Amino acid sequence: MPQFTSVREAVAEHVRERDALHLVVAHTRWSAAAREVVRQWWGRDPHFTLVMLSLSSLGALFFRGGLVDRVVTGYSGDTFPNFTPNPWFQRGYRSGDVAVEHWSFLAFTQRLEAAAQGLPAIATRSIAGSGPLRNALARGVDRYG
Repeated sequence: MPQFTSVREAVAEHVRERDALHLVVAHTRWSAAAREVVRQWWGRDPHFTLVMLSLSSLGALFFRGGLVDRVVTGYSGDTFPNFTPNPWFQRGYRSGDVAVEHWSFLAFTQRLEAAAQGLPAIATRSIAGSGPLRNALARGVDRYG
């Protein structure tokens, strides 16, 4: 027999301090689970790592509530009605309150694929010569050596 639980109960039971939360959203469409995480943890300083391909306004809620210490993303800004900077992300990064790893959209997805397969790393040329190579986890290799 199937068992069901409410979103409130699921978040209360499964989301813990220092968790890495991978939120999959369709641009500005918020999920009930993400909204419930924000509601339950607002102001409690849980030190989450937020993993989102594009932060947008949903990510801003996590910043405003002081819920994140670290972000892994491909884009930090708002997406609707057009692509614009977001002052919450800017403040968090500039103050040092939130560490950020920016990756290309392809490298972000490749990292998820590698993790799903249990691989310690994945090779990609998508970030060669770009800012994401400054990320602590990125390594350049000599393809001929």
